[in-house]
Amino acid sequence: TGFTFEVPYYFNIAPNLDDTLTPRVMTDRGLQLKNEFRYLTSTSTGIVLLEGLADDKKTGETRSAAQFTHNQQFGRLWSGHAHARWVSDDNYFIDMEDGSGQTALTHLPRQLQINYGGPVVRFSGRVAGYQTIDPTIPVADRPYDLLPQLRLAADWPTGPNRLRYQINSEWTYFDRADSLTGQRLDLHPSLSWSLANRYAFFTPRV
Repeated sequence: TGFTFEVPYYFNIAPNLDDTLTPRVMTDRGLQLKNEFRYLTSTSTGIVLLEGLADDKKTGETRSAAQFTHNQQFGRLWSGHAHARWVSDDNYFIDMEDGSGQTALTHLPRQLQINYGGPVVRFSGRVAGYQTIDPTIPVADRPYDLLPQLRLAADWPTGPNRLRYQINSEWTYFDRADSLTGQRLDLHPSLSWSLANRYAFFTPRV
């Protein structure tokens, strides 16, 4: 990058909104703009990161990167999460190295998830994919996309010295270009009987 100089400008937009704009001058590559926008509401938090270099002096290309993270609460029992990263080319983090340690990254995740956490039943569903930015990794070693992954667990805590019913389950569809794809279903039901008093406990389970 040559000699590098950057100065962040902070904007306090509102008590729950702010933005940081950072021009970064690289004598061997040009002017890069980095922007971080953060927000906070009574039910959500999030951050949006954008970076761009209009005309790289070394490659003549436009280089850019983006990241988005959002956490949402839907009432007392439901919540959601979204996270995605993207770069314009495989060598972005190597060429734009800024001391953050991101040059070691090989995959950038993208996922969308919803969760339910009730007193008896718990559920989560997500779709996930990855951008592989290390071209030396063969297709057979790259992560599968999850389209989708569904998890369901239930626990009936019927109290001490009584039967307890539990189940943990997961269904996933695995997808990857030019590869074997398929589904997997895991079911783990159990029945236990918790016998306990003030000085001992015994829990047989099947």
